[in-house]
Amino acid sequence: MKMQLVTDALGSQRGTRVVLVIFIVLVSATAAVVIYGMDNNAFVFFGDAASHIVKSREYFDSQAPGLRNIATVWLPVPHLLLIPFVAIDPLFYSGAAGAFLGIPLLALTALIIYLIVERLTDSRFIAFTSASVFALNPNMTYIFLTPMSEPGLMFFTALAGYSFLRWVESKKVEHLFVSSSAVALATLCRYEVWPLAPFLASLAFFDWYWRRKGKQDAKIAKAAIAAMVAFAGIGFWLAWNYFLYGSALEFAHKTYTAGSAIARATLERRPQNIFLYLGQAIFIIYGPFVILLALFALFRLTRLPNIRRRVAIILFFSIPPISTTVAIALGFVQVDQWTWNWRYVLSFGLFFAICVGIGLSLLFSVIRSNIVRSLIVASLAVMPLVQLLSPSVGVETFSEAEKIFNYGPRDGAFLGAKLRDAYNGGTIALVTGYGQGQRIMLTAHIPLKQFRTIPEKRSDDFPGSAANADNYIVIGKDPFPESHLLVDYWLQRRALLLQYYSVRSEDDHYILLERKVHG
Repeated sequence: MKMQLVTDALGSQRGTRVVLVIFIVLVSATAAVVIYGMDNNAFVFFGDAASHIVKSREYFDSQAPGLRNIATVWLPVPHLLLIPFVAIDPLFYSGAAGAFLGIPLLALTALIIYLIVERLTDSRFIAFTSASVFALNPNMTYIFLTPMSEPGLMFFTALAGYSFLRWVESKKVEHLFVSSSAVALATLCRYEVWPLAPFLASLAFFDWYWRRKGKQDAKIAKAAIAAMVAFAGIGFWLAWNYFLYGSALEFAHKTYTAGSAIARATLERRPQNIFLYLGQAIFIIYGPFVILLALFALFRLTRLPNIRRRVAIILFFSIPPISTTVAIALGFVQVDQWTWNWRYVLSFGLFFAICVGIGLSLLFSVIRSNIVRSLIVASLAVMPLVQLLSPSVGVETFSEAEKIFNYGPRDGAFLGAKLRDAYNGGTIALVTGYGQGQRIMLTAHIPLKQFRTIPEKRSDDFPGSAANADNYIVIGKDPFPESHLLVDYWLQRRALLLQYYSVRSEDDHYILLERKVHG
């Protein structure tokens, strides 16, 4: 019995796709239930996850609702996608809004990978396997359950890649337009896909240049114009920063580097460590069999027919990993042996999924034994099982997020719960830095419009005797660097605060003050 019959048993071509989507939804939904049962903060372990979900809610629940919440640094599309889900209180406060958005996006991204690999290999079985390799990687599954920016990035990049492949095959302008539009949306999710816009536009330009003397000059020119749509997201972001802040590159000025100065200096002295740690992260997250299949596909690519479209799609999906690697090499992102920021290698996921499909097609063209083919496919499932069952390997994106949460944010979550128990109306001033404040806002279960985060440059923002003073003040004793001076200012003036406020709760990390009732 041929391997293709395994997929045929699932039904028609459309039936196979439906089965894939249902399969991914069921597996990821089960994973969501399990990890939430382990810890009800699991969806927002990452500090960025709490920031994203709160930022999305602030569009309609804050002291300054509206589009001005687009702000800068954080690109806006992930927040806009979350709005329908964060509007539901239980989904917002539990962090499950991320899962309700991410599970459909994961299933759709897997479906798009299926469609791409099916076109490249003419095999539904290989396409199903490649899509599963992507979606069932526990590291990928977890990140899609969180309100991080990666789910939107992966979906729009995959959609752009599929439409790009259709354009390479047919030269139809509508496919290029869809690809460009998807790239524009992806560039408003994360910065590492920004090079996709000039890549797509350059290919369209060269296609127009070499074919401009033909009979379809008008059609080719339309394709070149359609490719420029890919720059719409970047253009919007530069214009937004310019008109709102007076500098088109304001987001670059405010972007923090993830590594400390000491860590960055160490990597500068030993730059080879960057690639050592990056390789380690890729090996642990994707496993040896995926990597070997990808390398095999790249080295034997010329053995397949219609090489042009395969090279084109591989180049397309290699752009985000290359961009991520350059960012790491330049020190904008710290990746180390302690799994810090290993989630950044998830940008390699789409690239590996496509290469796995091509690699399997090459192997199956020379291996006729169904037993051997089955063993090859089964080997791809070994790494996810090892990650789930072996604590020494583990699911690194989840482990990193949990480690980050336990390092400090869990204290903010505890403070948020204390505030919820103490709250009796009125506004709450957060002297914590915005990042810590967002964690407290999320776990306090109090409408966000009741919170105000004191600007870092304001040290005189507590008119204690005024009638409109805040009912509660939260001061973080170990704030982020940008709020250090502000916190020090008010800790040194604690006696002044205690004239108007009493200490409701205090530990090594936070002080919760409640306004005294004056007769």
